[in-house]
Amino acid sequence: MCLFFDMTTMQPPEQLRAQEAAIKFLEGQMTSSDLVEIMTYTTGVKVVQEWTDNRDTLITALKKLTLAKAPIWRTWRPPQPTKNDDSGSFCCG
Repeated sequence: MCLFFDMTTMQPPEQLRAQEAAIKFLEGQMTSSDLVEIMTYTTGVKVVQEWTDNRDTLITALKKLTLAKAPIWRTWRPPQPTKNDDSGSFCCG
């Protein structure tokens, strides 16, 4: 199985969710007979981790992925509305 991350089509929160989901899959569903490879695409295809059955090696490689080309995105949270922000309100009349 190849875990392929197309970083050009995912926003930072999606990249983080994909990374977390891949780690969860490896921890909970990967079996000893599974061979897994990790690849990314940004400006070209890159093999992050060659085929292996070593779960720890794969998880380490996933945790080293640079999300959104800036590690700061690992702590990204949506902006909070300000006191006078009514952009989320809807009024019909």
